[in-house]
Amino acid sequence: MKAHGKLVVYEAVARKPGEKYRSCKSIIYTREQIIETFAKNGFQLDQVYKTVNSNRSRVRVFTFYKKGD
Repeated sequence: MKAHGKLVVYEAVARKPGEKYRSCKSIIYTREQIIETFAKNGFQLDQVYKTVNSNRSRVRVFTFYKKGD
């Protein structure tokens, strides 16, 4: 990743741990789990954006930057 670059993550977000995505039945993660996972791998949360979509799922866009940049 370039210095001062941002990592953008577009992800469905669970309301509670262990929740499954309706269409594919895969487990999705909570906002806290997503942020914690990236933090453990050297990234710092920049912002979280809400998205507007018609299927009523809770999709968010997270931006992260590498710690130390």
